[in-house]
Amino acid sequence: MIFVGITLFYAAGFFYLLIWGDRAVFELNPPAYSEKECQFLKGRNGNRIAYRVATNPQAEYTLIYSHGSASDLGILESHVEAHCRFGLNVVVYDYPGVGHSDGPLSEQGCYDALADIYLYVREERRVPPEKILLYGRSIGTGPTLELAVRELVGGVILISPFTSALDVDFLTRIFPFEKFPNIKRIGSVKSPILILHGKLDKNIPWQNAVKLHQSAPAGTSLKLLEDCGHEDIHVVPGYWKALREFLNQVGKQ
Repeated sequence: MIFVGITLFYAAGFFYLLIWGDRAVFELNPPAYSEKECQFLKGRNGNRIAYRVATNPQAEYTLIYSHGSASDLGILESHVEAHCRFGLNVVVYDYPGVGHSDGPLSEQGCYDALADIYLYVREERRVPPEKILLYGRSIGTGPTLELAVRELVGGVILISPFTSALDVDFLTRIFPFEKFPNIKRIGSVKSPILILHGKLDKNIPWQNAVKLHQSAPAGTSLKLLEDCGHEDIHVVPGYWKALREFLNQVGKQ
């Protein structure tokens, strides 16, 4: 009976991840903003991608922000403005099925949305690739690294990253699935990389950042920040100091 129970549990988990695996790694909430508070870009599949732009007249770099699973443009408003005041232009967007972006939520949909936003920044805003920073936070590190493997940019910033989205809950150790396999991609990135992780992070253990750093190209910077977790990493001085040091490093490339 125990064997039968374990088999049924495994089968249930297998088919759940097979059918609903894309949604298993996201925490969806109602939009925290209205359609009037954003702009829309028509993606390659015809769906609308909701986005916002924050500009700083003195900015040298444009940061493309891929957010975490429980965020959207409304929740991120003050966070984006902080990076703008820091000295960056910021373009932030919502994944398909998140906020007011159209389409079903999926891993591939996240990749496609970031690729469309990157094309918009290159062609419409006329930002050269060496002046673009790809910034991924939590689940956003997945699409960020996928694009960073294919495109050479000024720099790649990974905040609270994971080795694989399902591996955070040990699911890839018992099921043959992966979502956002960062550990397999980071070694192929040709741009400078900064990894930041809070040592009090209870959502994604900081050891994930260490494993990624070990698989990353030589020269990748890793900063483990004390006294902060998953949600408050950007409020500690070490966060902004690490960003400044990284921008200085990128500027010397």
